[in-house]
This record gives sequence, C-alpha cells and structure tokens, in this order.
Amino acid sequence: MNNSEILDVVDKENKLVGTASRGEIYIQGLYHRSVAIWVFRGEDILLQQRGQGVEVGSGLWDLSTAGHVKQGEPYLVAAKRELKEETGLNGHSLRVIRKHHLWHYKYPNGLIDNEMMMTFRCGMDGEIRKDGGELKELKYFPVSKVKKWVESRPEEFTPWFLEEWSYLLGKEVV
Repeated sequence: MNNSEILDVVDKENKLVGTASRGEIYIQGLYHRSVAIWVFRGEDILLQQRGQGVEVGSGLWDLSTAGHVKQGEPYLVAAKRELKEETGLNGHSLRVIRKHHLWHYKYPNGLIDNEMMMTFRCGMDGEIRKDGGELKELKYFPVSKVKKWVESRPEEFTPWFLEEWSYLLGKEVV
C-alpha cells in the first residue's frame, strides 16, 4: 500500500472536505472514496485472492477488483482504471449497481476504514490478466459454488466482499 498517496477526504454526505495521505486516512479513520467491481461471465463470477504482502485481507478471497478513487478522479474513471490495472479488462460495460454508500471497518491491526464506496457490475470484455503486485490468484467460479462457499467458509473472504456479496444476494443481482 502506498501510504503517501494523496486521496480526497469527504464527509458523510460524500462531499469533498480536503485531502490527506492514505496513511493518515487509515490511521485517523477519515472518509474517502473507493470503487468495487463485480465481473460476470455468463453464470460465473470473477474473484481475486489477495496476495500475502498486502496490508489488509492478506490471502483472502475478494471481489473481482476494488480500489481507491484517486484525488479528483470520478468514480467511473476509477472503476475502469482499477479493472484494467488488476485484471487487464477494459470495462466498457460497467454499470452502477450500488450508489455511494459507507463501508466502515476497524481492522485487527488498528487501521480504520471509512470508505464511500460505489459498486459496479461488468460483463466479461476480454482475456483476464492477473496483476502481479497485490493478487495471488484471479479466477472465475460458478455463482452457485460461491454461494455455498460463502455460507460454509465466510472466513476465507474479505469483510468488504461479504458486505457487497450480501447486498448482491439481497437485490437478486446474482
């Protein structure tokens, strides 16, 4: 994680109130923007396994891709950038399935996450390519298998995956 990267800081209504480094944001629990993207290919969903070197969620399974919105960057631009960086996909068919909403979590290492997250859905639009940095694995799974997997072993998934997955199931998006 690049703790010196400067991100926009927002309030609980998602209005810009300033900027701070990523490190400061997580130490102080400041509100900041992020994106989450689910990639579908027919009845399959793309999941990533986080690498062992990442600061939070190391080794856990996660959404297709997710990331921070850079300073001054619109949500859609951030979603396309993150999708391309982590999976190699272009994201031409991205559509919002959940408008900005607060994701809050306090990690065991003391970091505090207060993200104004926007969630997107994307159809498969090319060959996937795993980012060598943060990802251990990038793989498609049948949605039916993921449903059973989450029910039987939720501890194998990131907390934000479980939150967004619950939303998908509740809205019958999957």
